[in-house]
Amino acid sequence: MGTDYQTASPAVEIDARDDRAILDEALHFVAQRSWRVTDSGFFDDLVKFLGNTLNVAYAFCDSIDPTDHSMVETLALYAYGETTENIRYSLKDTPCDNVIGHSYCCHVSNVQELFPNDALLTELNAESYAGIPLWASNGEPIGLIGIMDDKPLRDPDLVKRVLQIVAARVGAEMERQGVLKQLQSSQQRFADFADVSSDWFWETDDQLKFSYFSEQFENVTGVSPGDLLGKTRAEVGAPGADVANFEQLLLHLDEHSTFRDFVHTRSRPDGDIVFLSISGKPAFDEAGKFCGFRGIGRNITGQKRVESELIKSRDIAKDASNAKTGFLANMSHELRTPLNAIIGFSQMLKGETFGSVGSDANKEYVDIIHSAGNHLHKLIGDILDLSKIEAGEEELIEENLPVGVIIEECMTMMSDRAMRKNQTFTCDVQFDIAKLIADRLKFKQIILNLLSNAIKFTPEGGRVIVHAFHDSQRSVLLKIEDTGVGMSPEGMAAVLDPFSRTEDPYTKAQEGTGLGLPLVKSLTELHGGSVEIESEPGVRTIVTVRFPPERTAISS
Repeated sequence: MGTDYQTASPAVEIDARDDRAILDEALHFVAQRSWRVTDSGFFDDLVKFLGNTLNVAYAFCDSIDPTDHSMVETLALYAYGETTENIRYSLKDTPCDNVIGHSYCCHVSNVQELFPNDALLTELNAESYAGIPLWASNGEPIGLIGIMDDKPLRDPDLVKRVLQIVAARVGAEMERQGVLKQLQSSQQRFADFADVSSDWFWETDDQLKFSYFSEQFENVTGVSPGDLLGKTRAEVGAPGADVANFEQLLLHLDEHSTFRDFVHTRSRPDGDIVFLSISGKPAFDEAGKFCGFRGIGRNITGQKRVESELIKSRDIAKDASNAKTGFLANMSHELRTPLNAIIGFSQMLKGETFGSVGSDANKEYVDIIHSAGNHLHKLIGDILDLSKIEAGEEELIEENLPVGVIIEECMTMMSDRAMRKNQTFTCDVQFDIAKLIADRLKFKQIILNLLSNAIKFTPEGGRVIVHAFHDSQRSVLLKIEDTGVGMSPEGMAAVLDPFSRTEDPYTKAQEGTGLGLPLVKSLTELHGGSVEIESEPGVRTIVTVRFPPERTAISS
């Protein structure tokens, strides 16, 4: 490998000691290093011991590359009396390839001739070689220990016994240091993540005293971890926290149970208030003994600010809506007084109560005034009803209503309109339908509005059908089906919005205020029900009103 080694003979001759003494030294080497924590110097001590004790030129301890098992790297390398720089080499065509993952291997002499493609043997002028594999506790090969000399081995049996004595301890140490290296790498990765994360990490000991905060904690809060370390959450408190939530947190800590999203505030040195969300989980050792809490903290100040702005916007919108509702309710009352006079006097003129109105033209104008007054009266009534519901001022006067009877009453009231358009006007009521617990006037108002819409949007010769029945949950359902112009999906989305006039070409040509279906929806929801619309442009529309099961009267 291009490394120059001195060729002086070792100072200690193996002949000066007997085999028993050498084996005792090997056992002593292992015993000395079995009870204490070692470091990377262990492998340097090992190769020095082997080189000096066995009186050989070279001793080495190799580790397999975990990413490439065809390569090894020396953890320590001894050459002619001293340790030298570690090397990395390929196992191919080397005697070490016969050792790692296999068994003890020894070549007393002529090792270069046996492995002619191993350039390192030639470079080191090796004559003899011996190596023993190292194994992990799971049975996987992890490396080897080897010796080489520039002369034949004089006592190969002794070499084997010495290598066998130290191999188990060396394998254990290599595995321990590998695990330690992985642990240190994991700890460093965790520390790196903690330092760059916008969140921070914290930890307590088994006495619930804070033992760790990552760097981001001080960056966010302006509080030095040193002010909190060694103290419990109960001691440091939780500024700005809800009292009940803080007590619940302390209970989680005492009971060693997981908690999430505990919120409190911190006042930074610059005066800014930051909102913190804290979560934690208890940690236990293998025996189930509580070790402390580990957790994470998040800066949710931005989220809190957005929530605050949303609440302000909601309150402003609510105030505006209440103002609008109050204005509409007040104006509706103000308009009804003169309007009632217009309707009343026009009715008297139509009946010529106090004498003739004169020409036919005058009679026509009186009819127009009376009709327009009634239309405006209904519009104002719808607006007032919606305003009351929105303001929460509308109350239900509930009774047990005969559904079929009320539907027939409403159809009788609307039959003239259907007849003028030559429409088929039918009713399909389930014969055993139970009574409905509802407000009579509002229930009739729902039906009349739906019938009025169906008749208005159904052309001459069309069909309007009213269905009434129970579903499987005993809810009362009204279904008004017509063969009218229908609506597009966009039109159905807008039609239930109060004061929204749909631009749907199928319905735009019809006169109206757009209050009918929104009023139906509001009155139904006042009863706890819901409204659904199905429609196909140019084919049909089906409006289903569903009342909840609790509004179905139980037969006595």
